[in-house]
Amino acid sequence: MNGLENMDLSAFFEAPDEKAARLAALRQQQAEGNILAGSSVGGGSVASMGRQMMSNAKPQDSQFDQAMRMMTMQSTLANQQYQRQAAEEAKEYNRLVAADKKQEQLESDIYADAQRYEKGMEELRPLYDSMNRISAAISPYTEGVSGEDIDIPGYGQLEGRAYNWMVGEEGRNVRTAVAGLRDAIFKARAGSAVSEAEADRLLEGLALAEGFTDLDMVKQLQVVANDLNSIIQSKSNVYRPEAVQRYWGGEYKPIKNFYTPDQQGEVIDLPPRK
Repeated sequence: MNGLENMDLSAFFEAPDEKAARLAALRQQQAEGNILAGSSVGGGSVASMGRQMMSNAKPQDSQFDQAMRMMTMQSTLANQQYQRQAAEEAKEYNRLVAADKKQEQLESDIYADAQRYEKGMEELRPLYDSMNRISAAISPYTEGVSGEDIDIPGYGQLEGRAYNWMVGEEGRNVRTAVAGLRDAIFKARAGSAVSEAEADRLLEGLALAEGFTDLDMVKQLQVVANDLNSIIQSKSNVYRPEAVQRYWGGEYKPIKNFYTPDQQGEVIDLPPRK
């Protein structure tokens, strides 16, 4: 035997139980390393699952059994990830559906509001159009003219008292435009488009416009235009802005100014308004 009898040969031999335990520990380390390397889902939870899986392993389990456990766990993880993704997609879909329904309801409300506004303007719009016709009729005689130089056909302290056949076609055109506004005010009052007080104020202003000088007429027509703008805007404020814009094709366009600072000249004070 020579030197062999003095050698420690215990390192070459292991009891079966010790060998099985050592192999199980190696398989556990290998499994945890593969799981952590092959999965993108939270490392801590994967490692925990791997340890849980391997803790159930038995020394006599084959490599096939270990592989099947790993495949089962990876499938479970993939299924959980799919379920989370599906839940997030369902949540986003529900949010978009709710937003679409809200937008549809808003558009429906705006359309209904626009219909009501258009109905409410049926008897008020003629006042607006009549006022603009007056503006168009007298603008050739007021634009670029200041003070007492303003001369409106058919009106003024002298010409305003003349018969229609005496004021010529231009004067009759202006008078027709003014008369159209007066008729529109009466119709609006009869249909409750304007109140009694609003109608009286407009008619009073129009009467004052016809009884003074040409400059005073322009100034008084501006007062009537301001009153009418206020009436229309006040009634428009109870509707959605989108409904009002649909009717007017954009923002409400106030009646064109009749009286501007460059027309001041010598101003005669108008009677106080009630």
